[in-house]
Order: sequence, then structure tokens, then C-alpha cells
Amino acid sequence: MPNKPVPFYSVVMVRGEPLTVPISLPSEYFFIFFSPGMEEDWCRIQCSVESFPDISSARCAFDTEFAPYPELLHKRMIFVCDSAQRTVATACLWQGNDLGRRMDRVHWLATIPGLQKRGIGKALIAKLMDVCRTEGMADGVYLTTQTTSYHAINIYQKFGFEPYLGPRPRNFRTQGGSYEEETKYAWQIINEKLAEYSACTGGNDSSAQTASPTAHAIFFKHETMFSKCSICKVFEVTAPSQSGDILHSHDYSQIWYVTRGSCEHFVEGQKHEMFVGDAFLLPPRVVHSTHVREGGNIICCEFYMESLFPDNANAFDRVRQITQNFSFTMLFQRELYNTQPKFTFSRKGQRLVEKLMHSMLEEYTQAEELFTDYLHLQILELLLTFAREYSQSPAHEVSEKVYDKYRSMVENAIHFIDQHYNEPLTLDGVCTVSYTHLTLPTKA
Repeated sequence: MPNKPVPFYSVVMVRGEPLTVPISLPSEYFFIFFSPGMEEDWCRIQCSVESFPDISSARCAFDTEFAPYPELLHKRMIFVCDSAQRTVATACLWQGNDLGRRMDRVHWLATIPGLQKRGIGKALIAKLMDVCRTEGMADGVYLTTQTTSYHAINIYQKFGFEPYLGPRPRNFRTQGGSYEEETKYAWQIINEKLAEYSACTGGNDSSAQTASPTAHAIFFKHETMFSKCSICKVFEVTAPSQSGDILHSHDYSQIWYVTRGSCEHFVEGQKHEMFVGDAFLLPPRVVHSTHVREGGNIICCEFYMESLFPDNANAFDRVRQITQNFSFTMLFQRELYNTQPKFTFSRKGQRLVEKLMHSMLEEYTQAEELFTDYLHLQILELLLTFAREYSQSPAHEVSEKVYDKYRSMVENAIHFIDQHYNEPLTLDGVCTVSYTHLTLPTKA
């Protein structure tokens, strides 16, 4: 899932105590070492992850760094191929002296978009560590990475890599400040993100490697994710790499609004196409993921409903009812009415919502005095705008009927579970009490 932008700082990691990590490639892939003619494969993969702007630039880098050492290439540059023998990932264990002595370097690790987070990168690192044990010719192993790659850093640590806190490495570029201070700040950022990530995954990041079983979805809590503002988070998604493409759910509500291009939103196993003017009002604990297409732009507002609506906030009961009705019917209307759990604003509504969400994004980003209070008011205005548009749309009538039809059944089921939580409960028993069809409480 997307987060607020992470400040970019480069860091160096060195391998401490060697660790053996038993990781293997998925069965449909296999390793091969470099052979003459694979230069273009390397260039294509690196360009796919935007390491270079074009093939010619990548080829220039290859010819400069690798081509003079053909005897090393076939021992130290590795590719991953799929069942159709197409190269999809690469990495190498190369010679380096950035730290003042000759060391092996994990270098130019890349997996083509679409195949990332499938364990290919981990398997490549494990393979490089095997190469290091058999072909290593230097004193130690190191790599360079950056704060934005904290997921990768989490993997590197499992292979025994640790932060390098020594003198400034050779050819190392800073952001314009002191190397020591920047390094200290960078690792503070990384450790905070890793702690956040660990809290969300329960200390087990294996859930990030799957995109199908609902049971393995990551669960995010507002206490962890809303570090800047206690009631909400507002951010912008401008590239596919920022997509929240890992299956997840959260204990807070979420509004995604498409301002440019399109995206794919997967909700409870169903794919929904979203275009300019489309929005999702996603209730808590709904399993979903998002893939933003190239050229797409989305503004996302995430908010904790309990913080917005104190128990005595009677003035907003109608807004609460409408938004809850829409969220509730997402569980049922797909099967019953063949409708999609998304909302398309009118032209007037689009102008209002887009202006408001841009204002919220600016307020959240600048974080001036009283910004939390301003955001509170703006979220209420956003929900009021949504409620007004929704109450005037054809979808409103359908949603109200579905909500009224099943509300009492679900309430009965919840009440029964609340009263008998310490007793053995069965799905059939709860269905009998709620008078609900077998499949419906399963989704609820």
C-alpha cells in the first residue's frame, strides 16, 4: 500500500556474520550465467526498472563497467529466465573498492515490473551468496541502496548485511550535507519504516509475496500509519511503482479519487477499472489492492471514522448513514445487482472533489499550524460532497434497498456472536439466528 513519500538518501551495507538463507526460485524459473550476446538482455531489464533512460545509455554503462572483464562475467553475472527462456531478472557479484579495500559488491539487482515480490530477488541474492562462497576473491561483501528501498533492506538484513557507518565511501554522493549526518538520518528513516512494516505484518513479511489468498493479506492499523496526523493521511500516487499492489486491509476508511489516467482496483477478488472522476469509498477491513497504470494519478485520503465522528456528533448522522450504507452494500450488491462498488461523480462533483482533495494534499504536505483541524473540516466537507452526490445518483436507490434488506440480518448475527462469543459457534448456527443465506455472512 502506498505511504507518504520517503526522503531519498543513499546508504551502504556490509555483510557481517554470513547467514545461510534457504531460499529457492519459484519452480517456473531457472538461473543462467552470462554468455556472449546477453548484453541486450541486461540493458532491457535495467531500463524496465528505470535505471537508465534508454537502451543506449544502459549499453554504454555495460561496456564501461563489465565488457573489459569477460572472464568474470560468466562467473559473476546471473540471470533468471522463465519457462519460455525469457530473461526476467539479473544481478551480479562484482569487484569494488569503494570502502578503501577490495571487496565484492552485490550490484545492479533488478527484476522486471510485474514479476517483483515473487521471491525472485531473494533467490538472486541467495545465489550471489553462493557465488561469493565459491568464487569470492575479495575481503568482504557490500552493496549500496537507498532509504526508499526499505523493503529490499529488510531482505538484505536477512542475509547478514548491516549498516556501514565508517568513513565516507569512495565516489559516494551526498545530498549536499555531511556524510555522517546524512547517514545517521537515513538509517533513522529506514529503521522507522522497517518498524512500521514489521508492525503491519506482525513481524512476518511473507504476506508481501502473495497476491491471491485473502488470509495472507497485510493488515494496517491507523495507530501505525497515521504518524503525522492522528485522524488521517493524504497522499498522491503518480507512478505504477507507488501502487498499493500488495493485498491488504486496514482498520480505517479510504477514499481514492482518480485525477488522471486510470488504475485497476482489486476488491474482494474482483477487478474494477477506475478512470478520471471515479472514486472508491472503502470501508475498514476490506481486502484489496491497487495497480496504477503508467500516466495515472490518484489522490488518496485515508481517515479513521471514530476520530471524525464523536458519539455526540448528531449533526453528521446523515453523512454517517449514507457512507455506511454505501460501504455496507459493497458486500452484497456485486452478486445481487451486478454493480460495481465504485462511484462516478458528476462534472460538477468532479470539480468540487478534485479541488478539495488537492487542497487537502497541500495542507497535509505543508503541515502548518492547526493543519489537523483544517484537515478534519475538509474531510467532513469531502464526505458531505460525496453524500450529496450519492443521494442524487441512481446507485442510491439500489444501495438503500440492499442496506434495508440485509441490515437486520447482519445486526442479528453480530448481536448473537457478541452474546455467545465464549461458546462454540458455527456458521450454520449464526445463519439460523440471522435468517441469512449461507454465503452472505461469510462475506460480512
